[in-house]
Amino acid sequence: MPTVAPSRQAALQRRRFLDEVVDLNQRVRYLGAMIGLPLGPGQLDEPLTADQFADAIPSPRDPRSARALELAREGWTLRDVLSHGVIDYRDPQVFHDAMAAVVTVRTAIALTAPRSAPSPPISAPRSDLDDLTLEEDFYADALEDV
Repeated sequence: MPTVAPSRQAALQRRRFLDEVVDLNQRVRYLGAMIGLPLGPGQLDEPLTADQFADAIPSPRDPRSARALELAREGWTLRDVLSHGVIDYRDPQVFHDAMAAVVTVRTAIALTAPRSAPSPPISAPRSDLDDLTLEEDFYADALEDV
């Protein structure tokens, strides 16, 4: 998720304000799953160790994991890696492909849905005066019979 700031460090600082509204414990564990390591909240303010780098493998099922590991290899702390928005990041091509799939499915549903019968033509609206005229004629005829 991009942040506008005069420097990268200032942008990360702005992103850290989000730490107050997100569950960092859950996010650091999720980051660990992305790069194949058991990570915990006690490591938030530390970079990964050499042993962790040796064991780290980006998840083949998550395109964001390679970027997360790349940032960790640059020496950023886990908090900084998260502040880069690696979990919030959405690859534009993946998003485009997903939206194209949604449109394709909706089109297929629309084309295969049974067609309803055409609506009958709308008749001209009747006014209340027409009814009154009919009623007056009825009473007039009834009075003549008396």
